[in-house]
Amino acid sequence: MRTKSIFPAVLFAACLFRPAIAAESGWIYVGIGQQSCGTYSLAFQDASPSTGITYLGHEYFSKSAAFEEWVAGYVSGVNMGRRSINKQINVDLDGIALSVKKICDEHPDWHIIAAVSAFINLH
Repeated sequence: MRTKSIFPAVLFAACLFRPAIAAESGWIYVGIGQQSCGTYSLAFQDASPSTGITYLGHEYFSKSAAFEEWVAGYVSGVNMGRRSINKQINVDLDGIALSVKKICDEHPDWHIIAAVSAFINLH
């Protein structure tokens, strides 16, 4: 269980990735979820989400950590919309991230948000 603040990961993502907006699905979504599943899968091959470096007193996280945090926020938002606790997704963060990676491995041309949505539809 990670107890680190997500703020550094969000800050990292904001600096590294240009915010994106897409509406082809009928929904507007923002952030790195618009990137391809291929990019997501490769990020997890390069480094685990817990991999980071400290440089000049600042901690920097891997690209996979930024993806994992975005996915966590998306799933948390879905859970907020599902008012009943019985309908909420109760899977730990690593389980969600690896399930989404499995979907992304099978569909590298999808956007990450499509893979997360597929995961959510299974739950």
